[in-house]
Amino acid sequence: MPEPPDPRERAGDEPAISPGYRLVFILDPDGRIRQVLEASGIGGWPQEGYVGKTLGEVSAERAGAERGDLWDVRIELAREATVPALYLDRVPGAPVDDPATVSSTVIPVRTAEGELESILVQLEDRTQVGPREAQLRASEEKFGRLAETLPQMVWESDGAGNARYLSEKWHAFTGRPVRELLGRGYAEFVHPDDRGMLAAAREDAQGTVVVEFRLRRHDGEYRWMEAHIAMIRDDDGTPVQAIGTAADVTERRMAEEARVRTQKREMVGTLIGGIGHDFNNVISAILSNAALARLELASGASAETSIAEIERGAGRAADLVKRVLAQGRENVAHEPVDVGEITQEACDLLRASLPARTELRIHIDPIVPPVAGDPTQVHQLVLNLVTNARQALGGEPGAIDVAVTAEPALRHAGRPAGRDVVLRVTDDGPGMSEDVRARVFDPYFTTKPAGEGSGLGLAAVQTIVRAHSGTVGVESILGAGATFTVTLPVDETSARGGPDPAASTPAAAGSLRLLFVDDEPALVRLATRALPADGLNADGFTDPRDALAAFDAEPDRWSALVTDLSMPGLDGLTLIERVRATRPNFPVVLTSGFLRDADRERAAVLGVDAIVPKPCSMADLATAVHAAAR
Repeated sequence: MPEPPDPRERAGDEPAISPGYRLVFILDPDGRIRQVLEASGIGGWPQEGYVGKTLGEVSAERAGAERGDLWDVRIELAREATVPALYLDRVPGAPVDDPATVSSTVIPVRTAEGELESILVQLEDRTQVGPREAQLRASEEKFGRLAETLPQMVWESDGAGNARYLSEKWHAFTGRPVRELLGRGYAEFVHPDDRGMLAAAREDAQGTVVVEFRLRRHDGEYRWMEAHIAMIRDDDGTPVQAIGTAADVTERRMAEEARVRTQKREMVGTLIGGIGHDFNNVISAILSNAALARLELASGASAETSIAEIERGAGRAADLVKRVLAQGRENVAHEPVDVGEITQEACDLLRASLPARTELRIHIDPIVPPVAGDPTQVHQLVLNLVTNARQALGGEPGAIDVAVTAEPALRHAGRPAGRDVVLRVTDDGPGMSEDVRARVFDPYFTTKPAGEGSGLGLAAVQTIVRAHSGTVGVESILGAGATFTVTLPVDETSARGGPDPAASTPAAAGSLRLLFVDDEPALVRLATRALPADGLNADGFTDPRDALAAFDAEPDRWSALVTDLSMPGLDGLTLIERVRATRPNFPVVLTSGFLRDADRERAAVLGVDAIVPKPCSMADLATAVHAAAR
């Protein structure tokens, strides 16, 4: 296509045209010129005069109706196309045997939803390429050669995510020719569950971001990709270009998952070893205090101290069980965590496994503010650090010092000023060389003999600390022991807040009638005996089907329902669903010794007022019922 006319042409004054000219237009979806981006090599180009016209109209004015019709057809094809088109033409009026020296590239630009947003058209006289154009092409060729040598898949797209360049590795991975993918995004290959995350990452990107997502391979398998995306924006912040690489990291993720599973097994083994000893002590204390209480009551003496020791021991046993069950959770919790209490508990568990010549000294500040996180992971963190210190001593006489303090937070890594809970674990073992210290947190790195260490404990520590927005470091020199320091930011919201004392105040005795359902007869008997003291007259059922029949017969008889989750014949959530079908706002409390994530999700959908984990006291249940019945 020739250059559009200059108004001076009508006066016999032709516009100045240089060999190697280039014209670049942006068209609206209806084919009319929105903007003239470039008109290099043409003097006197009236750019504003052609906005709103079609290329067919411009071509007809300059080269006749036939050329105008040709461009009308090309633009109409582009409106339906999803890939760029390249046309090679002779200069209008040139003999038919002249070479095609005018190249025209037509690129439909579409949104992520596939809607046509604009059409980009570039016309270029290729008889001569000016210095700037030559440099540009050389740069593009160099980029292309570099991209093809990289092990990653490389792409370049416009601001809307439509591909303008894809390396050949995209063809090898997707099985689709690159030419079919140009001018569109690659969302069709992304796993449906990851598309929203990836789109949000692109939209929010400032500079370079790293994301992981699943991409469908030519054989239909989804593979995990790690993408580095560099987003380029204009002065207004609008994305105009993105350049990125994607590497298959499926094997790496599988290795990480295997590492986590191995580390969990090691963690459970450590827990069981400590719990076996601790549980025996707890049960022995309970049995001994129960026997003593019987004697005290028979003699008329007070059994208050013995009963308090029984309660303390039962609570300790319940907490140990809770720790073991928590190892099966897939999702981590996010709740206020008392690092001092958990540290004391973890050290108590490990104390029995320490050699007699190892002294374990513990110092915990009287007041340690909570951190936000997962108590099970923090428990694991302490166990791993103390276990590492024990292994560093190698069975030789020595000491392990564990300290938990609250300190002003240092300004680092962009974190605001605040407070930190600091955990320090120090041993007076042989220490570490500089090389060992540099690699101590690397997965699978260990200085222990084969079969005596996996090299996963400290790697897990680092992973847990990062998940809690904290830091971990080590100080050590050969012959002078080692100190591991963990800092975790204080959860200021929880530290300032506190429970509402009025929230746990029970109603007047006997004011509520409770439907209590549990397949354990001892708990049902206990509920009917103990709950009246907390203002609840309980009707107990060990068969949930009997409870449902009683409710259906007199749905207005009861004020609230307490039900176990796992029961034969009818599970607790189904019982709640049936009861709520009759009384939609009926207060319900669910209890269970082990809740899966799916159970919690279903409970949320049903609108369960409270979940009370087992083991629990009758007072805990009464508090939950009164809160639900308000």
